[in-house]
Amino acid sequence: MEDRDKQTVGHPQKQRHSYSTCRYTRSH
Repeated sequence: MEDRDKQTVGHPQKQRHSYSTCRYTRSH
C-alpha cells in the first residue's frame, strides 16, 4: 500500500486519468 501511495504522489495525473476513464466507461 505504501508503494502505491508513493506512485500516486509521483504520478497523480496518471492515476486521476485512469480513474476518470474507468468511471466514464462505466457511466457510458
